[in-house]
Amino acid sequence: MSPEQATDAKRVDPRSDIYSLGVVLYEMSTKGCLPYSDKLDRDSCLAAIRSERYEPRWPREYRLDFPPYLERIVLKAMAHRMEDRYQAMSEFITDLDRFSRHDRIPFIGRVRLKSWVRFQLRRRPKLIWGAATVLVTAIVVAVGLWAHEAFDDTKRTLEDYLGKLEKVVSQVEAHKQCQPTRAEAAALEKFEASLPFYKGSYSDVWSRNQDLLARLNGSRWLKAHFAGPPGSRAIPAAEAIEGKEQLQLAAKSENPQWTLDGIDGLLVLEPMTLRLRPYGTGDVYCVLKLMTFEGFHLQVREAEDVRHITEWAIRRNRQQLITQEDEKPAVELHGEDFQPGRTSYDLDVFLEVKANEIRSWWPQGSAIKEFRFANARGLRDGAPAAVELELPKGTRIRAVEIWTNGPP
Repeated sequence: MSPEQATDAKRVDPRSDIYSLGVVLYEMSTKGCLPYSDKLDRDSCLAAIRSERYEPRWPREYRLDFPPYLERIVLKAMAHRMEDRYQAMSEFITDLDRFSRHDRIPFIGRVRLKSWVRFQLRRRPKLIWGAATVLVTAIVVAVGLWAHEAFDDTKRTLEDYLGKLEKVVSQVEAHKQCQPTRAEAAALEKFEASLPFYKGSYSDVWSRNQDLLARLNGSRWLKAHFAGPPGSRAIPAAEAIEGKEQLQLAAKSENPQWTLDGIDGLLVLEPMTLRLRPYGTGDVYCVLKLMTFEGFHLQVREAEDVRHITEWAIRRNRQQLITQEDEKPAVELHGEDFQPGRTSYDLDVFLEVKANEIRSWWPQGSAIKEFRFANARGLRDGAPAAVELELPKGTRIRAVEIWTNGPP
């Protein structure tokens, strides 16, 4: 039984048959041995099949003379992840045919490095761990020789960076810029990647950095306008270009498939999902004006935890405001059906998500009506929010705004 059959039968496809055939080949070529024969009962065997952490024993663990090339074919056919297996039976047959002709079967592309390392640890544990111990000892000795001087330089580098970050945060808090520039964001990501190595040695630097990031998330904002209401004058080109740059930066997207389309706004050329940077500390306010299609959604959730989700979406010709807390079923707070036969939707979305309340504003004829859901927990208090936009192909964005504690 393949892992997907043991977890979710809906995912089964021809690659599941390839897995099963790999198991048969395994058993035949090892003279009756099974991949998980060390599991003594059905439940533990199924648990091992479902989990990627447990992997079948390699055939050479049963037969020392097992052909390595055939072993690679068997292991690829039995890969836990479907995308790591042969994608078609013809590929499987081709490798078997090459093996029968004594052709070389390459290691790369058939066996994952992690699996090979685990096999070697099982096969030669003393040699591997002995070599690792020697290597670690050598590294510790080498680090000790230059640690004192290196730490002094590191301290100066960290303090210099925090000074620059402080200036960026002050600019954002003063609304002189909405977020770090592209260069500042790249420097921030590089610094964040290296900081855990210094957490123990420089706890004061770590604490100051966490405080600055909390301030940045609490004051970061986004305002990107690409077009006015239908029939209005065009947004100045410079403002639209700047808005596109800020939206791309907020989404951390290198090459988004969109283009400015005059008075119609920002045209989405291919379906895309935009995941925008963390905003706020338990309170975020979103404004979105666009023309879109079935499948659009605006989702607000905690940046570091998905236990609270608020979503404004279009599904089956109906616009819905949905919330889900922890593992409870999703609840529709409000919904309205569009007229039958609609294929596109011109929307002005206003949504505020807080720790103890969700508010939204819906068009009612020529007016806008506010809906308050006082007991709906959109975010935990102090938690920064991640904002996600699911944009179908052909969507035209007129404006995107994200504020913390409401617009200024």
